[in-house]
Amino acid sequence: VFIGVTVITALLQTWERPPINGIPAAIIEASFDMLFLLEVSVRFAVCPNRKMFLFSAYNFIDLASCLPLVLRALMGWILPESQDCDMACKVLLGCVPVLRIIKVLRRFQKFHLLLKAFHLAAEALPVMVYMYVVIMLLFTASLFIIDGTPSFWDAGWLAVVSMTTLGYGDSTPSKESGQVVVGVFVFANCLYMAVPVGIIGNAFNDVWKDRDRILLMTKTRAKLEQAGYSA
Repeated sequence: VFIGVTVITALLQTWERPPINGIPAAIIEASFDMLFLLEVSVRFAVCPNRKMFLFSAYNFIDLASCLPLVLRALMGWILPESQDCDMACKVLLGCVPVLRIIKVLRRFQKFHLLLKAFHLAAEALPVMVYMYVVIMLLFTASLFIIDGTPSFWDAGWLAVVSMTTLGYGDSTPSKESGQVVVGVFVFANCLYMAVPVGIIGNAFNDVWKDRDRILLMTKTRAKLEQAGYSA
């Protein structure tokens, strides 16, 4: 709940007219960052194996969530108005909510299952991605030649938005032959995308069936590493 409040507070600062700004906003945000820094410091102080502490992804996220405190100090604590916001200010406003909400990953133990599923599917994904790029380039070349698209880049953009079924409408085929090409490739791409999606879904299904053993092994390994034991 506390992290959710910090995320909402940070998002409020991105409004054109934030409800809390100036000194009050600086005090609140700096207090949150200091509490996160205190949390990391306490975790590090009580950790049995401080060397392994830095190799934990969750601890690394906690450390990253404290970095905005340094940036705030360099910017003078008080953020400028939205119209005067420079790159450092935009980075601060954009990254703080992300870093804070990622901290919640520590509470989702089943997140390891999702990572395990992607790890299992990673063996087949490279060749699938390669074939996807081949199809996209073939689609682009066909549009460039048949539809008479002004440039290869424009044809590539039309291919991307068509294959991903986004269809922004800013780029469309100019000829009937181009419409035929788009229709054929969109249909073929829908059939092709069912393959990698099925692979990932099947991998997650296998992991979910074995979730109890995987979670137990993950917890045991983490406890052993914290105690100073490693393979």
